[in-house]
Amino acid sequence: MIAGLVRWSLENRLIVALLSFALAVAGVRGYLTLPVDAVPDVTNVQVQILTNAPGLSPLEVEGLVSRPVELAMSGMPGTRLVRSTSRAGVSAVTIVFEDDVELAAARALVSQRLQSARDAIPPAARRPEMGPLSTGLGEIYHFTLRWPGHSARDLRTILEWDIAHALRTVNGVVEVNPWGGTERQIEVRLRDADMRAMGISQEKVEQALLGGGQSAGAGSLERGEEQVLVRLDGQYRSADAVASQVVGTRAGGVPILVRDVANVIDGAAFPTSAATADGEGETIYAMVQMVAGGNAHELMGRVKERLAEIQKRLPEGVTIEPFYDRAALVDRVLGTVRRSLLEGGLIVVIILFVFLGDPKAGIVVASAIPLSMLGAFFLMKTFGMTGNLMSLGAIDFGLVVDGAVVVIEGALATMAAKDMGARQALAHEGESVGRPIAFGVFIIGIVYVPVLLLEGVEGKMFRPMAWTVLFALGTALVLSFTWVPALGSLLLGKATPGDVWIIRHVRRVYTPVLEAMVERPRLAWLTAGVLVAVGVLAAWGRGAEFVPRLEEGDLVVQVTRPPSVSRAEAIRGTLAIETALKKYPEVKRVVSRTGSPDVATDIMGIEQSDVFIILTPRSEWKSAPDREALVALFEKDLVRVLPGTSFSFTQPIEMRTSEMLSGVRGDLAVKIYGPDNQVLGGLAEQVLKLLQAIPGSEDVLTVKNAGVQYLQVDVDRVAAGRLGLSVEQVQADLRTLVEGRVAGVVV
Repeated sequence: MIAGLVRWSLENRLIVALLSFALAVAGVRGYLTLPVDAVPDVTNVQVQILTNAPGLSPLEVEGLVSRPVELAMSGMPGTRLVRSTSRAGVSAVTIVFEDDVELAAARALVSQRLQSARDAIPPAARRPEMGPLSTGLGEIYHFTLRWPGHSARDLRTILEWDIAHALRTVNGVVEVNPWGGTERQIEVRLRDADMRAMGISQEKVEQALLGGGQSAGAGSLERGEEQVLVRLDGQYRSADAVASQVVGTRAGGVPILVRDVANVIDGAAFPTSAATADGEGETIYAMVQMVAGGNAHELMGRVKERLAEIQKRLPEGVTIEPFYDRAALVDRVLGTVRRSLLEGGLIVVIILFVFLGDPKAGIVVASAIPLSMLGAFFLMKTFGMTGNLMSLGAIDFGLVVDGAVVVIEGALATMAAKDMGARQALAHEGESVGRPIAFGVFIIGIVYVPVLLLEGVEGKMFRPMAWTVLFALGTALVLSFTWVPALGSLLLGKATPGDVWIIRHVRRVYTPVLEAMVERPRLAWLTAGVLVAVGVLAAWGRGAEFVPRLEEGDLVVQVTRPPSVSRAEAIRGTLAIETALKKYPEVKRVVSRTGSPDVATDIMGIEQSDVFIILTPRSEWKSAPDREALVALFEKDLVRVLPGTSFSFTQPIEMRTSEMLSGVRGDLAVKIYGPDNQVLGGLAEQVLKLLQAIPGSEDVLTVKNAGVQYLQVDVDRVAAGRLGLSVEQVQADLRTLVEGRVAGVVV
């Protein structure tokens, strides 16, 4: 079969050339449209359910929200794990599915159970919603806003209405998630004395506001040959409109307005997060998230184009300041891969020219390298794979050209020995060495079968590498029996008998050594044993790791304070951290986010902060030679600035991937289960001390489940009943006094 393929290629060289050209075109198209990223996306198939529960403590969130949602989601087909995180006012339940479940199918299953979850939680919590359709590599673009002379509330308003909505329309953007600032709202601050004097209750004011801020249709009126639609416009459009709402009447029909019993101001909602930048004060932090399976590099171009359009229509003085751009990392990684591939290909080509001893033969064999790569790109695109450091950086051009080298070198030897033409010699080689070449490539392919059988994180990390190598080998094997013979029959001339000059020089050294080893087998065994022993000793103490740590170029400091810390104190701490870090010449920007964003994909308490440190290129560093030394300097300063605070250093992608995989930000997590929080806290401290004592462990910390201060109000039901109050009314009044209640929407 192989010999027939070679003969057909020699007889139909034009068809082979056209097919090879078509392969090259398809490969170029695949290369240009291939989704690219820095590393493989190892995030498991998971769906998050996020629920806001304002005012509820972590224990109440766990019992009233997280646990009912977990029970509603249990038992779904393909479910591997259901885990949850409960914090004050927010719950995040994560359902992890088996790897063979499609993400769309997983979200469909969760959507079917979501209604029963909503029915199971109390009215005090808001509706549970699925998290964005994104993965651990979805956080592709982070930016802050600057508007001198304006408050964080103004920045938040600009972000929500002028930037976020426009960015969400970009194809591939699934969410724009903000930290910091406060949501603008009209506040109606009731005055108890005036309410009692006029006989107006809080409930009556609330009902009046809800009823007055409505619009409705009233049919139509006919006027001759036309009709006129009738509508009632009752929507609030300003604080003055809210203040003018009638809540009752006095004697004589004099109306009682909202302003008569309350102060109406243009205020802000209760903040649940904060953001600061460069030690200069509060700001707005926004994160653009990519849809699962998207092309990060291509999407970044569209996001930047849309931001440039948005910038032109923003108010004067508002600037968008990006500080984390995934495209920069992707370009840097792909640049390294591209340089390595070019250097590797160039070295192989030089070796081919030197050892084959025939420039034309070198050209024929070397032509298989780009065609094999283009074939691999085409197949990667066809099978929906991503180009990244693991998949593209594993290609070995020496393996790729093995078949072509054997065919061409054998043809040259046959031409010299039997005085044949190139065409006859290539046909002879197809018959004599075609099957051994195919068998050799098959053996190489078998080596990658165990890699293809890996599951979980290991499979997602290494399977793309194995498939890419197999695609390139398969393409090269086909080219060895089609393109290489066809091109060789045109280019190869008369072969020169004898070895090339470099082989002659190598034989002068190799032949005596070979003869000595053959004559003294014990010496050969001894030499081999010494080499094996040296290799074993060299590898004995080197250790091992899953994959080399990708140097992303930027750092993230995870800051953990006592749970009772206030928002103002948390902001003061992040500003102190930013000021301490900005003094280093290696630091370009320092941006901090504290607490949970609006869409709580990153569920954190106000005591937790992520500090992004954007660094200059490594070649410009002066304070330290490498990342570990620089981190040591940073940590020393941070411990001095904020004593009693825990600091953990990581990288943006590394942090998010760890959290998505295990629910915990770290390489290793120990979870302890039990009903008593105090006992759990004591056991956690014991485990913490054990882990800290292990050589090589760094940044070991435990999550505090205790320490948050609560002012608990217990309702005396009998006393409340004597006053004509229900428990629900007391709860509503208390919430109104402290946090406030939503009574309508201002358009």
